[in-house]
Amino acid sequence: MRVVSFFNDYSEEQSCKAFFKSRRESFGMSCRNCGSVNLNWNEKESRWRCKECNFATGLK
Repeated sequence: MRVVSFFNDYSEEQSCKAFFKSRRESFGMSCRNCGSVNLNWNEKESRWRCKECNFATGLK
């Protein structure tokens, strides 16, 4: 994807976050701290929180 195309398709912050979130989830998510796959998306923080150890993982 070219940068110009990306900015045209995802010009709003919310649509950009949704794109990155779906992209990360498509590869499978696990906690970097404990390895658990039980993660919840926290919309307010824009991060996943591990249900086991409460470690936060961001979109980047």
